Amino acid sequence: MAAFGAIWDLDGTLVDTERNHYKAWRALLAEHGRDLDYETFRPTFGRRNDDVLTDHFGFDPSANSIADLSEQKEELFQASIEREGVRFLPGALDLVSHFSTMSVPQAIASSAPLGNIELILRVSGIASHFAVLVSSEEVKHGKPAPDIFLKAADHLELPAARCVVLEDSPAGVQGGQAAGCRVVAIEAAFPAAALSAADVVVDTFVDALWPEDRWLGFVIG
Repeated sequence: MAAFGAIWDLDGTLVDTERNHYKAWRALLAEHGRDLDYETFRPTFGRRNDDVLTDHFGFDPSANSIADLSEQKEELFQASIEREGVRFLPGALDLVSHFSTMSVPQAIASSAPLGNIELILRVSGIASHFAVLVSSEEVKHGKPAPDIFLKAADHLELPAARCVVLEDSPAGVQGGQAAGCRVVAIEAAFPAAALSAADVVVDTFVDALWPEDRWLGFVIG
């Protein structure tokens, strides 16, 4: 068994896709005669599509169209990734490589559909670093519930208490803490004050390129 595992959020943590998601949501809502400004979009980042459509955008949760709307939005998003490529958050790729060098098994635990996860890892060329991919489609409750992190830890064959979650959103931080993981949050889409429940908040992941003994002490004591 590995000493500890690393569970990465994807959008806004590992890769900078915030604008891609915003443009996709805005285009989708425009088809329904609705506008979407950036400040209305921001609280939705990191949440499941069904929650965004119903809780934030006011679509009828009982409508059969929720799944179709979600699929349309992801088609728009995926087209932008294929067209524009992938941008990493500062230091994220360095930290992924650092964990691999330390033989730390890594997982993706994302609110994104599995197709998005696989596409981003393919386009970015980093799929080989991740032993486990978990999408919110595989769990009953999305973030801020702990379900997705618990499932990722289970697939890594580690107790959640021996995993570190890397996140960028308040919902993700809350979910990681509820799962019993240590949480490192990057200040990107949200300010440090909104991420204060994390064990550590960093400006960039360069700040988390710690030596192995420090990581061991942080995660397992």
